Amino acid sequence: TVVLSVDINPSFEIGVNRFDKVISIQEFNNDGEEFIESIDIKNMNYKEALNTILENKEFANSDISVTVAGKEGKQKNNISIDIETISKEKQNLYCDSATNEEVSEAHTKGLSFGKYKAYLKLIEKGYEITEDEIKDMPMKDIRDKLKKDNEAEKDHPDKETDKGHNGKHNSAEEESKDENGKGNGEAGGGKGNGHMNSEK
Repeated sequence: TVVLSVDINPSFEIGVNRFDKVISIQEFNNDGEEFIESIDIKNMNYKEALNTILENKEFANSDISVTVAGKEGKQKNNISIDIETISKEKQNLYCDSATNEEVSEAHTKGLSFGKYKAYLKLIEKGYEITEDEIKDMPMKDIRDKLKKDNEAEKDHPDKETDKGHNGKHNSAEEESKDENGKGNGEAGGGKGNGHMNSEK
């Protein structure tokens, strides 16, 4: 079985059996619950189900993230390739993958694993955000934050930055004042890459 985490603001997961049919839908926030009640995609081929979701006019200006998880093998690989292909045609669709460990961690926190991966990337970038806040945050808002952060890094490639838990950017030069007898010179945390797969 392969599971697809679909995150827009509705967040839900689609279970796909070995015959590529949708066998389950699990919501992970209130918008997800409302949305899955409004559509009927059970027993559809996963590609047909995804097209039904993507063609929804409500999401025309939304960023849509589809994250693939499941046992490594031909089916998971084929589904990932299909979603990659669709993302080349849909400018607002992004795809990613998750490990079984990430899926378990996400569910422990009450998040879809796609939204959980986005949460980890924001934390890695130094943003202060709670699991409850990320649960109902639209993917467009999340991607805008990451995009803005990545652009800032490109604008200052010669500046090594380090972000603490307070979300502030501190230059490596400022955090190495031990050369002048100030502080202990130990910088906390590292700079994450935070890139989503299939970025265009």
